Amino acid sequence: MITAVIPIRQTEEHSRSWDRLEIGISSLKRFVPSVTSIFVVDSNSDEPWATELVDICERLDVHLWRIDDLDHWNKCKTMNAAMYQAVTPYVMQFDVDMVITTDEVEKAIQAQLEPNIFLTFLIHNLCHQLTCDRVIEEDADKLHEWMKSHSLLRAGGRSTGGIQIFDRTWFLKVRGYDEEYALWGREDDDMVKLII
Repeated sequence: MITAVIPIRQTEEHSRSWDRLEIGISSLKRFVPSVTSIFVVDSNSDEPWATELVDICERLDVHLWRIDDLDHWNKCKTMNAAMYQAVTPYVMQFDVDMVITTDEVEKAIQAQLEPNIFLTFLIHNLCHQLTCDRVIEEDADKLHEWMKSHSLLRAGGRSTGGIQIFDRTWFLKVRGYDEEYALWGREDDDMVKLII
């Protein structure tokens, strides 16, 4: 029903731990069963990360699509390329560092998913106190409660980016994300403005 697209690029200058990707994919599979297909879209990652990403995607049973023709990181072009290829009626943009800890995303999908729909979620930035190791060790329900009790779901660190769901037909009608954005940052907010 929904194809989730996770854009990523690993380079010497901008490398991250794979933990966040693995945790994000695991949380997506656990809490959002409406997602029937997951595409990790690799935009020219350097070695050895490109090879490591192949192994991770195989182990997690998700699709990997590599885009080699971008000379620099452009999140919008990376997402659009994959979303144009999706065959499900709905597509989801899911940032590599997102972690879902409740079934609220699935509840929103079940309650509101219809033609021409656009869903965006208010997300919270996790405090630096919360490491990927802690996420791996904790059950997601306990993790969510722990974050609330330690005030780690900070009101000041919220945005509408990170997770957005579209009717694919509508997404194609607005021609996807604006590819003029360099690197990443405001494309999520721009998509919200297109709708309003």
